Order: sequence, then structure tokens, then C-alpha cells
Amino acid sequence: MADLELAGAPFPTMPGAALVLITRDRIVDGHPDTVSPFDVLMVERKDEPGKFGLPGGKLEQEESSVEAAVRELAEETGIVTWESALIPIYSGFSARGRLVDTYICRAYAGKVTLMAFEGVPEWKPWPPSNHVGVLKGYYRGLEMNFELRRRLYKEARAESPPPCQHLSKPALNYVLEVMGPDYATVEGKKNASAFHANMSEEEKQAAAFVLREILVPKPSTSLVPRVEKEPEDTDDSDDADKGPDFSDEGREGPG
Repeated sequence: MADLELAGAPFPTMPGAALVLITRDRIVDGHPDTVSPFDVLMVERKDEPGKFGLPGGKLEQEESSVEAAVRELAEETGIVTWESALIPIYSGFSARGRLVDTYICRAYAGKVTLMAFEGVPEWKPWPPSNHVGVLKGYYRGLEMNFELRRRLYKEARAESPPPCQHLSKPALNYVLEVMGPDYATVEGKKNASAFHANMSEEEKQAAAFVLREILVPKPSTSLVPRVEKEPEDTDDSDDADKGPDFSDEGREGPG
């Protein structure tokens, strides 16, 4: 009876959980793996020993899915990221009927750490659906969206950056400096420039994506051209241009 009630219940329209997808190039014996191009960061599930899932979890009260993704990633792996670094890639229903949002993590910092009271984080060979349990269907949809995104990006650009970029200490300091309150000062910009000089090109691209709302100036309203309203034509000198006279003057009333 409970199953019938669950099946007849309306599907939720608001997310109840969030996951984070982080990949890295898979290297075997010093060379890129030709079978599986990526490792994906996963965490062992408590309710399914030996099975794994992407870092993430349920939303807390008054929390958005992207906020939950940032929080859960730090709690389960020790990795730091930012809301602006997360790109929505897939949304679907879990085996329990919960709507789950998944984000690609464009940039992150820190080392994978075994967190207390959480599952064990591990890098697993792509695809993640090979390592999950009851959520295999959800992960198959996620993988299809990920591959489509990679293909479209390669078609648009000759060289595509890594989908997920780990930030070194100078890159992390650069991001924090630009986000900080002192960036508008001369000293803050000087510090940011020094950190930026020690970053790789891939880190610069990833950091620019994270900081796009800060680094890209918004257009000033003073530059928007003003549209002058044209004056109405009030010239009554030429009666020939007027339309027919429908006034009552000179008309005879009903007879």
C-alpha cells in the first residue's frame, strides 16, 4: 500500500539534494589512460557499503541547491569551492523520488581529506555509474549530459580546458584576494597581480570563470544614449493639411 501511495504522489518540483561532479585526467604508468580518460571524485555511501556516489547530500532549510553543493563538498571531502564555480549540468529524480541537482565544479582548492563521520572519498575511473548502486539510472543520464557538453565545447573551440581545475596555492590566494574587501585598494590589486603571475594558463581561465561577476565591469548607465523625444507638430498655418472638420459649428440640426 505504501508503494502505491508513493507511486501516485506528485513528483517534487523543487530540488531536495545536490551533488558535485569533479574530474581529473586519469594517468596510468605516467601516461593518459586510453580506456578511461578521467577519474571522478566519489564518496562511499553509508547505506550501501562498497558502493559510491558523488559528494553531496540533502538541502538544509532555506538553503538553495548550489549552497548545499558547496557545503556538502567541504563536509565530505575537505575540498573548497565557490557557488560561482559550479555549473549546473543535470537534474533528475533519485530512486527515492527526490529531485537532485548536479553541478560540475569548474575550480576547486585543497586536498581530498577523510572527514570525520563521513564516507571515504576516493578517485574512481570514469564512468561513475560503474561504482554506484540504486542510483545507476540517474548517473547514466548525468554521464550523457557530461559527454554532450564536452563534445559541444570541443566543436566550439580547438582546445578545451579541463572541465574541473584544481587551484594551486597562488591561484587560491588570487581568488581570495579578488573576493576580499581590500581588492579595490592599490595594495590589494598589487597582491592579486603577484599571485596571478604565478598561475598556470589553465588556472587563470578557471579563476576568471569563478570571478567573472567581479572582474567584468558592468556597463555604466551614463553610457546609454538618451533618446530625445521629438516635439509634436503644432503648426496650424496650412489648413489644407488638416483632416475633415467634424465639429458642430455650421451644422444644421435635425429637421
